[in-house]
Amino acid sequence: MKKLIKIIATLSLTLSLMPTVEVFAMDSINENISLEEILSKEATPEEVNRVGQEIADEKNKTSSNARMSGEIWTLTSSKRLYSRRAIKGQYRTHVDSNTDETYSVTVSLDGSFKYMPTANTEISLTGGISATKSKTFKGPQKEYLSNGNLATHRLFIGLTFGEIYQYTYRVTDKYTGTYLRTVTSKNVVGAETFGLNQLMRLNSNGSIVVGNIDNNAVKTYSSLAAYKTAVQKYSYTCKNVIYF
Repeated sequence: MKKLIKIIATLSLTLSLMPTVEVFAMDSINENISLEEILSKEATPEEVNRVGQEIADEKNKTSSNARMSGEIWTLTSSKRLYSRRAIKGQYRTHVDSNTDETYSVTVSLDGSFKYMPTANTEISLTGGISATKSKTFKGPQKEYLSNGNLATHRLFIGLTFGEIYQYTYRVTDKYTGTYLRTVTSKNVVGAETFGLNQLMRLNSNGSIVVGNIDNNAVKTYSSLAAYKTAVQKYSYTCKNVIYF
């Protein structure tokens, strides 16, 4: 694997609760980052606290406009539920052989969405993150998949990774200080979005053969649509879809 030079690229953020998002581009066309390098980074204590405090600040800002009633949210604790992992993927395009084009891909995490950190677990997460990156890709030029098939296209996808934290808040009455309730919120922290690519062969029957990031193994999908579903809906299985 070639040495990766990370460059912070332009990004856009949406919604009012916006944890810091970093978008990385590769230093050369068609180059990928290893999964080990992506997963090796951890959010700093300052970053973890900032995300949790932003939630409390947003709630308190809304309450400050109320004259007769209101609540005060106080962050009391934070706990990492899951280490860095793929949160969501987004298919963008497949580039024809002997083609050189620039594309952009946006990966958006809704303000509230369902996520499966494991195959048997589903949780509700708060996101409010949208990252866009552009990259020039070259289609395959007489490149072969590891099974000996000639590649006909190169897939371009975006994939967002992050850690999952649970924050706990003590909610009190704005005017009397009376305890009202305890609230928990699960959030994505330290999100990073990467532009990745995979070699692909489109067969005459519509099925596709896709190479992994290192192009030393292949998987077959019944159609391009089936691959898109695997990337976009089941990103927790990225080791089976992209890194395998």
